[in-house]
Amino acid sequence: MHLRNTVIGVVTGFGVALAGTPPVTINWAPHAQHELATRYGTDQEQVLRGALLESLEPQLSKVSLPAAASVLVTVERVAPTHPTPRQSADNPSLDPFASKSIGGAQLRGTVRDADGRTLTAVSYSYYPSTLHLGSASKDAWADARLAFQGFAARLAAAARKLPAGH
Repeated sequence: MHLRNTVIGVVTGFGVALAGTPPVTINWAPHAQHELATRYGTDQEQVLRGALLESLEPQLSKVSLPAAASVLVTVERVAPTHPTPRQSADNPSLDPFASKSIGGAQLRGTVRDADGRTLTAVSYSYYPSTLHLGSASKDAWADARLAFQGFAARLAAAARKLPAGH
């Protein structure tokens, strides 16, 4: 199921409720915010937010959490695999598809109960060690999307280990 078909409620601040999942709030660490504002383009925040939610939804929908549980995700760092539109505009010598960098992301996430107590916490980082090991996709955020998928799987696995009734 695509994210656009599962969004319910209204996005408030940085939080969104997905059908069958707890409310998810996505924050950007100062470094990530700075990079988006100065290098990658502020429009890329919504691209990344959508990709992260698309990775979280199928994983979290398989986990039984208390009705009032919530998820807080912080994007600590993020880097594109290929130039973003802003980078291409700032440096015309970059080719949006042929230019390639080591991309990826570093994330932190917590599942919290209704009182805001942390039930579980996960940190995850993925950056390929070489360009050759990076994603073959031409998507600017290909390796970041792989990081989001790995993070979502790890967060869901940690949530599944919570004792029943938590």
